[in-house]
Amino acid sequence: MLRQLKKEKKKVVISAIYHPIFAGNPNVDELIFPDEEPQYAKIDFRDLYRWAFENGFSGRLSEAWCRLFDVKYDGDKLDYTIFPLERDWVKKQFPNADKLILISTTGGVPVIQYADTERTGSAGKRTHTKDWVKDRWEVLVKEIKAKGYKVMQVGGANEEQIEACDVKMFGISYRLTMALLEQCKTWISVDTFLGHGGHAVHKPGIVLYGATDPKMFGHKTNVNIYHPEACLSKDCVQGGEPKFQWLSQALDCKKNGNNRDCMKAITVEEVLSKLEPLL
Repeated sequence: MLRQLKKEKKKVVISAIYHPIFAGNPNVDELIFPDEEPQYAKIDFRDLYRWAFENGFSGRLSEAWCRLFDVKYDGDKLDYTIFPLERDWVKKQFPNADKLILISTTGGVPVIQYADTERTGSAGKRTHTKDWVKDRWEVLVKEIKAKGYKVMQVGGANEEQIEACDVKMFGISYRLTMALLEQCKTWISVDTFLGHGGHAVHKPGIVLYGATDPKMFGHKTNVNIYHPEACLSKDCVQGGEPKFQWLSQALDCKKNGNNRDCMKAITVEEVLSKLEPLL
């Protein structure tokens, strides 16, 4: 969407609480915070989720952005710039990053975005519907380590720790996480930032999907594990009308006590089998 807007010689202003992720993007003219929006009265701000809900759109997220701004959809390609300083940081801190596997266990946990402040951003954490089973993470990490790899857990400052991990980087910025993604061996995550970041830096990994559909929120370049048939609740994205799929992160398996049947259907053995070709 940004590429197409730029081709049409539009001025692109991004308003986001975690806008450093757009730093260096050649298709963005200006980055602002939401509280600065009133200063841009002549700029056409559009709300993606409001539009998708009102129009009952249930297609791919990247296509939705293009339709929102009435521009040509040119595919699910993300533009991202990693700065030399960020690459050098990874090389200095983790010289054997190619033997490192990243994991992210909770969708949308806030992470610190500015090194010199306490300001945080959030990727949409409202419920635990995206979470896998902690005990299974522990077993999975131990199996990966037995293969000769080290495992790093990334996420929010208050992330629940997976004790078996070799390294825990909580509160790390999105930008440094992207630099780690670029140089690591691969990664495993629930539906959260790593899935999009890995796609952007051309590093395939594994995404464990539950209450969200990879056909809408995922990328074909990743290995997407998804078992909608396991859902017994029928009160989330699997059982709702198409337009409510865009609100699935706010639903909490209400009819089934937040049992997350779809996530529990994913086994350690299945994840390991999908991981092997990536090693």
